[in-house]
Amino acid sequence: AKRVHEKWCRFMTLDYPTPADREKFNQRKQRGEIPANASIGGGIGIHGTWPHEDFVVDRYKNWTLGCISVKTEDVMAVYGYTHTGTRVTIQK
Repeated sequence: AKRVHEKWCRFMTLDYPTPADREKFNQRKQRGEIPANASIGGGIGIHGTWPHEDFVVDRYKNWTLGCISVKTEDVMAVYGYTHTGTRVTIQK
């Protein structure tokens, strides 16, 4: 999904967790690699920053709780040329 967001400028929802993600999560939980009370989460997406706060992208790490945040100019560009269903690959 794609939407204008009151806080993050633009928000593009990612398809997470998928059935494969849930299976991997549950297997790791059963092996004790993940705490028994942990949840898989959701609501993950690509989004901008708060108004006039693009500096957080360069200054902070892991502040989005799983999302991918980019500067306002960049999220506007990506939002403009992608459509719902665009395949996204996240690499480290």
